[in-house]
Amino acid sequence: MEKQKSIVRKFVSRGIFFLLIALIAVWTVNRFLRLTTLSLFARASTEKKFMTAWEDDINRLDRAKILPEGFRNLKKIKLFTHADKIKEAFKKYPLATLTEKNDGSFDLEIFADDIEGGGVVIQYDLVELKSGNTIWELGRTFPQNINR
Repeated sequence: MEKQKSIVRKFVSRGIFFLLIALIAVWTVNRFLRLTTLSLFARASTEKKFMTAWEDDINRLDRAKILPEGFRNLKKIKLFTHADKIKEAFKKYPLATLTEKNDGSFDLEIFADDIEGGGVVIQYDLVELKSGNTIWELGRTFPQNINR
């Protein structure tokens, strides 16, 4: 009986030891991945950081149910801006959340301009194709200075 208790104690103690090793390994890998991801974002270009913030903002608006259904039924997305950096960023890192459909019923007009002193203003106008009317609009301001 004493021998069986000894075997059980060894088994349990080894199990606890391996569990601790596994937890430490998972924590280490998780920490490494978080640091790597943060490091990649820190090294990203100003345009990439801006476009990531813009995409995140659209996703937050969607989750909060602020975006109308027309955002899922876009025929054309039109960007209007005088800022070359914004045009380049929009071409290089398109917004994956916004997609065009051949049979869409709405156009999304996006007016974007950089602010003197830093930042970008975005104005969304959702235009119903059938009537030509703007049925929804929203303005957003981003603190990212895209001209750095």
